[in-house]
Amino acid sequence: METSLKIGLVDDHPLFRQGIEMMISSNTDMKVVLQASNGAELLELLERGGEADVILLDLEMPEMDGMETCGKVKALYPEIKILILTMHEDAPLIQHMMKQGANGYVLKSAKWEELQKALLEVAEKDFYFSDLVGLAMLSNLTGNSKPDPSLSTAPKLSRREREVLEEIIKGKSSQEIADSLFISLRTVEGHRSSLLQILGVKNTAGMIVKALKLNLISLSEI
Repeated sequence: METSLKIGLVDDHPLFRQGIEMMISSNTDMKVVLQASNGAELLELLERGGEADVILLDLEMPEMDGMETCGKVKALYPEIKILILTMHEDAPLIQHMMKQGANGYVLKSAKWEELQKALLEVAEKDFYFSDLVGLAMLSNLTGNSKPDPSLSTAPKLSRREREVLEEIIKGKSSQEIADSLFISLRTVEGHRSSLLQILGVKNTAGMIVKALKLNLISLSEI
């Protein structure tokens, strides 16, 4: 049977990508046509003419994480569907990624049957509305999403740090933030580095999850 669904894999663990590729190749209606270890590599492949119907996208990756990648792909290639595949099940993060344009959200702990269903539904219906996503969106609508009680008191941010954080959560790149706030790129990078240190996280995805949990900013402000 002719391959009908072209899949892209973006994850910084080669062994994980190999495992997913083997499962996908067992389905004659799907084929992995692109693989990248981070968002920057993916964008380079797409710019060179690479094509994919659905991209399986991890969130935590070096150089360019899934948060930033999702926004850029949706802006440059709106026809490509994005299915988040991650270990993070935080409701605020799911809400944010769906708002950023992700077409679905699946945990890495899911069985192959669920991932296969998600890929097909994203391709055919433009979205995969799992129980996980449903509960996350419901908690947002009903106002039941609460900060993690185990987290320490929220740190105080300067006015500029908060402004940069708000722009980061909107999915803007450092250059776009610099242009929007009329500051230098170097200043933006300095604030970004400072925010990572203040919040005790390693990347943008972690920064946004922590900021939402600590109520430093809410999705309604985005």
